[in-house]
Amino acid sequence: PEGLAELHVFDMDGTLLVSRGREIIVDEATGARAAVHPLIEAHVTKPPRHSSSYAFCGEEDAHGDPFDLIENAVVVPGAAAAMRAAAARPGCGVAVLTARAHDAAWLADKLSQKLGLPRGALSPARVLCVYHAAFGASGSTSARKNAALLRLVAQARPRRVVFYDDVAANVDGARRLFDARGDLPPLETG
Repeated sequence: PEGLAELHVFDMDGTLLVSRGREIIVDEATGARAAVHPLIEAHVTKPPRHSSSYAFCGEEDAHGDPFDLIENAVVVPGAAAAMRAAAARPGCGVAVLTARAHDAAWLADKLSQKLGLPRGALSPARVLCVYHAAFGASGSTSARKNAALLRLVAQARPRRVVFYDDVAANVDGARRLFDARGDLPPLETG
């Protein structure tokens, strides 16, 4: 059967909303940690002998959202409006990729409420939490998001993909992936 005409794929943190969640940079030698604010995360270069992790951004990823990071997040109006418009268009689907590790069904429901999406517009099958153990990928966030994009394309069979992400490395990685493969639909960035 024929797939969607369009699939609009949105990054969550920094693109759809801004929360108090943080990427954590760890000094491998001392164990010291520093939290990076989401709005500058895309501009931070990790020093040598340091690792980067979202595993310490809070127990909210493993156990719902007890710190209300999503509830208290600020919605980015342009991206949220683009998602609502795409969700309302016939033949168009929406998806979310996030570097968080939430349960997809829980996050689909929370985001639908937060963003004012019609019930059922954001299917849990199209919410890919690339750091959740069940996702089963490793590597950089960009590599994990590329794996997620491939899964979404296989699932939805869209004729066109529009990818929204505030991190240039993720957008560039997706462009390289789609340009290198002849079997993928055209990729546009929002």
